[in-house]
Amino acid sequence: THLRRVQLSLATLEAGNTVAMRHELRAFREEWREKEEDLLAEAARERLRHDRLMSGNVAENIAGVAGVRDREELAEALREMEEERDELRRTLESSRDSASRAKAELEELDM
Repeated sequence: THLRRVQLSLATLEAGNTVAMRHELRAFREEWREKEEDLLAEAARERLRHDRLMSGNVAENIAGVAGVRDREELAEALREMEEERDELRRTLESSRDSASRAKAELEELDM
């Protein structure tokens, strides 16, 4: 009977330990989930900060190259750059047309 009581006590202790371990495991999993969510949120915030920084750097670089100090001057510089690009495009197209005509004339002369 004494051995039986010891065995019963050990079984009760083991069952209690199992329940306690399950509770600890559940708490650990919950804590892990919370930390994982926090890390994911922090990573998203960091990506957003990085994207904002990069877009700010791009604007600052354009402003620095254009030699402007504020948004209005930057917008004006961008408009001027756009106009210059359009003018260069027209010049290139005109040069291509002239080259095509000259090539056609040379081919006619060779015939």
